[in-house]
Amino acid sequence: MASVSKPTLYYFDARGRGEIIRLIAAEVGLEYQEVSLGTYNFAGEQSQAFRDLVASGQLAYNQVPFWKEPSGFTLTQSAAIVRHLARKNKLYGKTVEEESTVDEILESIGDFLIGFSTGFRKVMTSQGDEQKKEAFEETKKGASKWFGFWERKLSANNKGEGYFVGDAITVADISIFNAVEFGQELANKDDYPLLSAHYGRIASRPGIAAYLKNEKRHPAFSLKV
Repeated sequence: MASVSKPTLYYFDARGRGEIIRLIAAEVGLEYQEVSLGTYNFAGEQSQAFRDLVASGQLAYNQVPFWKEPSGFTLTQSAAIVRHLARKNKLYGKTVEEESTVDEILESIGDFLIGFSTGFRKVMTSQGDEQKKEAFEETKKGASKWFGFWERKLSANNKGEGYFVGDAITVADISIFNAVEFGQELANKDDYPLLSAHYGRIASRPGIAAYLKNEKRHPAFSLKV
C-alpha cells in the first residue's frame, strides 16, 4: 500500500464505530483521509474492499475501523484509536484522576454501544413487524438507562454546567455526544436537561459544528419500525 502524508481511516460507508474518530478529528482540526470499504452487510459477506484489507494482513483482528499514520503506526479497535487520538491531542484530562475518570466514562459508553449494536442487529434481522417492535422496545429501555446514568455523572462535576471531567473538554465529552446522537431516537435527550444542554454545547464547538453541517457526512441509521 502506497505511503501517505496524512493519517488514514479505513471504514464502511456509515457512522458506526468510525464516527467518534471523525468527531475527534473535527474537534482538534486533524486532517486525515478516509478509505471507503463500501456498505456494511448485516447478514452476509462483506465488500471486496474489506476482504482485500483483511487479506493484506494489516488488520490485527480482522476488524475495522483501521487507523494508519504516515509513520506506519497502525491501530484497530475503535476504543484504542479513540484513546490514542485523545492522548495525542490533549483530550484526556489534566491529572491521573481525570484520566481515570475519562476511562470510566468511555467504558460506560462501550457498554451502551454493545447494547445499541445488539439491538440494531436484532431490529435489522428480525422477521416480521412484531419481532422488530419487540427488539426496538428492548433497545429503548437500555438507552434510557444509560442516559440517566450520564445525567447523574454530569451533575457531579460543576453541577453539570460544563464538562464531564474537570474544567476543559475531553474525549469523554465528545464520546458522550456521539452516544447521545446515536441513541436519541431511543431515549428523548430533552428528558435529561443537563445531558441535553451538554449535547448542545458540544454541537456548537466550531470544528464539530462544521463537521455536523458537512453534506458529505454519512446519514444516521434509523431503528424505528
